[in-house]
Amino acid sequence: YVVFHNLEESKSLNWKQRMGVVIMMPLLFSPIWLLNHFDPKKTPPPFWMACLGTMGLGFFLAYVGPWINNLFPREATLRHRSLFLGQGSMTRFIALKEIQEVAFKRVDNHVFAQVFRKHSYKRVMAMQICMPDAATVETFAKHLTELGVKIKQDTPTARDTRG
Repeated sequence: YVVFHNLEESKSLNWKQRMGVVIMMPLLFSPIWLLNHFDPKKTPPPFWMACLGTMGLGFFLAYVGPWINNLFPREATLRHRSLFLGQGSMTRFIALKEIQEVAFKRVDNHVFAQVFRKHSYKRVMAMQICMPDAATVETFAKHLTELGVKIKQDTPTARDTRG
């Protein structure tokens, strides 16, 4: 097994997208409020209170949820049949037979392993895993070649990625 912490920053929403989430929540829940308003057995809260409540929910989903998620470290584990990516309670297993190739790329002081994976409808998905050091890159590349995964040849080798 090869276990290392994935240092890649999470792709978070920009401020326009976050505000869109906050504004869309009352728009999505207002039809429910309207339908409950016509039911004589139910007494929904006033519209302004429902809007504030759903905007609070949108604020939580757009700002607080991602912040809490980033408190947990990202981790990647290479096993004999799969690549395990995890963060907090979110996990993803990628079978090694689904991986087409892996390329190593150096950006500033970090080395990224770009994993190209076969996806449905003949599409290829690419994801990046940030490697913490050159020793991890060498170990990761060695285990991948032992397990039969193709390493892209025109990328720098692990010894070229030390900086």
